[in-house]
Amino acid sequence: MKVPAVVAHRGLARLYPENTMASVLGAYDAGLGYVEIDIQLTQDGVPVLQHDSDLKRMTGRGGDLRRKPYAKLKALHMSEPGRFGRRFRSEGLATLAELAQVLSLRSFGTLFVELKEESLKHFGRALMLEAVAEALGPIHRRCVLISFDVAVLRLARETTRFSLAPVLRSLGQWRGAELRSLRWDWVFCDRRLLPKNGPLKTFFGPSRLCVYEVPEVAVARGLLSRGASAVETFRADCLAEELALFV
Repeated sequence: MKVPAVVAHRGLARLYPENTMASVLGAYDAGLGYVEIDIQLTQDGVPVLQHDSDLKRMTGRGGDLRRKPYAKLKALHMSEPGRFGRRFRSEGLATLAELAQVLSLRSFGTLFVELKEESLKHFGRALMLEAVAEALGPIHRRCVLISFDVAVLRLARETTRFSLAPVLRSLGQWRGAELRSLRWDWVFCDRRLLPKNGPLKTFFGPSRLCVYEVPEVAVARGLLSRGASAVETFRADCLAEELALFV
C-alpha cells in the first residue's frame, strides 16, 4: 500500500477550532497534504470559512451569518468555546480570500473547498460560485470544489477550470449514468454508504475516491487497500502517523 492520503476534515480540527486559519495552517504544518474546508457567504457576499450558517457553535453567540455583513462579523471570536473554552479567543472569522493569499505565499498540498448548500440556496449558485472562484484566484490550481449540490458543480465545469468532486447522498445517485458520465476528478462518499466488500474501483472507476469520516486505522487501511484514494477525518494527524507504521 502506498503512502496514504489523509484529508484533514475542516483543517486540523482535533487541535484547533475547525475552519479557522489556525486549523488549516496547522494541518499543512503537520505534514498533511490534503485539507478540507467549508464555505458560507455573508450577507454582502463574502466567502468565509464556516460549516454552519448559524454562529452559535463557533462563537457562543447565535445569529445567521448569511444575514449579517462581513464588517459586523470580522470581530467575532471563532474559538469553538464548547470544545476549547477561551483558549482561541484571538482566532477570527477567516475569509476565503485571506486564506488564499496566505497559502499563495507558502508551500501546501491540495485544498478541498466545500460550497455549503445553505448559502447556495440563499444566494443562488451563480453568485456563490463567482465569489468563491474570485477569492481562490491566487491558488485555484491547487483547489478542488466539492458540494452535495451537483448543479453548482455542473455550472463550475462550464464556467471555471477547477477540479471538481460531488459529495454523494447515496450509491444510487452514483449509479445514475448522468452523474458518472461527467468524469469527476474526485468523489466524496460517507463510509456508511459503501459496499462492505469488494474493490471500490469497480464502483468509482477513474474518479479518485475520498471516504469520510474514518478515524480508525484498521478501517482506513481496509478502505485504502480496496482502492480508496484518501480517507477524511477530524484526527488527521494521528491517523496519518498510525497508517505510516504499516507502509
